[in-house]
Amino acid sequence: MAAFLSLPPSRISASSLGFRSSDAVRSQCAPRRRYKRASRLPLHTPDHWGLAVQEPEIESSEEGCREQVMDFLRGEGISGGDIDQLDLPLSVDVVRERLEFLASIGLEKAHILRYPVVLTCSVKRNMVPVIDYLDKLGFTPEELPALLTQFPMILYSSIAIDLTPIVDYLLGYGISLENIPKVLLRYPDVLGFKREGTMSTSVAYLVSIGVNTRQIGPMLTRFPELLGMRVGNNIKRKVDFYRGLGFTKEEIARLLEKHPYVLGFDLEENVKAKVECLLQAGIQEKELPSFIARFPDVFELDLRAKLAEKTAWLTNEIFLRPSDVPRVFERLPQMLVINEKMAGEKVKFLQGTGISAGDIAKMVVDCPQILAVKLEETLKPNLAFFQQKMRKPLSELLAFPVYLTYDLARRIKPRYRMVERKKINCSLAWFLACSDDKFKRRMSVQFMEAPPQAHTGSAVFDEEDDDDDSEMVEDTGDIGDGDGNDSSGSEGGEQTVQASVQRKDSISQQASSR
Repeated sequence: MAAFLSLPPSRISASSLGFRSSDAVRSQCAPRRRYKRASRLPLHTPDHWGLAVQEPEIESSEEGCREQVMDFLRGEGISGGDIDQLDLPLSVDVVRERLEFLASIGLEKAHILRYPVVLTCSVKRNMVPVIDYLDKLGFTPEELPALLTQFPMILYSSIAIDLTPIVDYLLGYGISLENIPKVLLRYPDVLGFKREGTMSTSVAYLVSIGVNTRQIGPMLTRFPELLGMRVGNNIKRKVDFYRGLGFTKEEIARLLEKHPYVLGFDLEENVKAKVECLLQAGIQEKELPSFIARFPDVFELDLRAKLAEKTAWLTNEIFLRPSDVPRVFERLPQMLVINEKMAGEKVKFLQGTGISAGDIAKMVVDCPQILAVKLEETLKPNLAFFQQKMRKPLSELLAFPVYLTYDLARRIKPRYRMVERKKINCSLAWFLACSDDKFKRRMSVQFMEAPPQAHTGSAVFDEEDDDDDSEMVEDTGDIGDGDGNDSSGSEGGEQTVQASVQRKDSISQQASSR
């Protein structure tokens, strides 16, 4: 054996290894058997015998290809971070194809650097199927890049395992198919949630506090972030705080149905701080539920600055007493964002009709909505009808300024014609500040038996008004910042003036039907 190992490699032969020579095999075996015998020979590699041979440098070849890929990426401005740790293709052409495809769907270098794992996605196996699926969901060419830049990891998702179950889950809650792109664009993180986790518990809790199940879909459409909120340390704490302010359980449910985004405000730094600010400004604690329910966008304002600004305007320009300013805010919370220039035009118009500044101030305190309705469409025609058709004394208008906010065609004219036809002498409040059913009862025979005599600013009947201001004019045109811009920061422009939120006690104080 020692002698064998001493032989140089060039002199090693089959015979020296103990095998017969090929000539001997060929002489003793038939040609057909020769192949079979050869196939049974032990297949020893040179390594088996401890011989030093030169293997192909596969690893060094792969390393070279990888270095070429990394050089290409560096040349494209993509380097650093976790890119060195990625299992990238060893072909520059493949990587170039992926970069070009990512660019074609709106992903730039900055997005790739934020989530470089997209470079490991196959164009045909991953990217194209996902893009086709999103296209079927209704994403437009403009919306698609917006989703991918916010949530590029969607390209790494499985349609069957990751995407379809979440979409089906959202559809099951009542979100319409056409709104799925809107929901995913607003809150793409939902694609990474598990159905059995936070999403299920948050929705279940909302239903448990009285939210109508039919409203869950619209709520999630407007504010899908609800799906990512934990119940114990988030939603429940906020609901409990609102209960402590005086909201009933039903009122909280209605608040969340209309304005689900209120759950997105920070409880300690925002909600509690703003509530304390309102109390310091003179808003009565009992009025807080009504104030917040009608204007939840208050939590998005620089409240102290807005209170100071509007208080100065109301006292200096509208000549309100400082003690009346909080009452105005209570009756119209949107006064905090009213357009002062446009509101001032209404004040000038009223002054031009002969109403004194003091009387205008009283009207604003009783019904601040007169500063928010449209001048040409509501205020002017209503006042013209009062002066030219009704010909009532101005004192009646001063006693019931909410008249200026009602819809002239749908409410004032039809009711006045009926009152005039039946020759009933009554106050504005008596025939306007009531529901349609109550008005019909007042027009019935029992009231016609003894036609009353009305006197200015007083009631003609003792029956209590059941006011219904659903026909009051809705106006959003004059609510905004000082430049006339809408200052709402919430989805869907929640910040509007709705005259239908006029408080019952405010109307009852002005209506003389006690």
